[in-house]
Amino acid sequence: MPPVQERVASVVLTLRVENLDALALRRALHGALGNDLGVYAMAVDHAHGRTTVQLSTTAAELPKVMDKIMRHVPAAEFGAIRVASNAVVH
Repeated sequence: MPPVQERVASVVLTLRVENLDALALRRALHGALGNDLGVYAMAVDHAHGRTTVQLSTTAAELPKVMDKIMRHVPAAEFGAIRVASNAVVH
């Protein structure tokens, strides 16, 4: 019998860093979060000198993820947190 799918409260967390070094930010996020790093999208805004990340996680994991980001990427500024649509975990 296939596993039952369970709806999970997934969220998307916005991070902003006043820096254009997206590779360094990517490495810092991978170093800070390891396996807790969910799917993310990154955009570099050369006009304003900032990099923005949209990071996907679950609502339950959000406090742990934010704590790790604060400790390992202190230049990150948290932005909007929104509910992700159509999140299903197997």
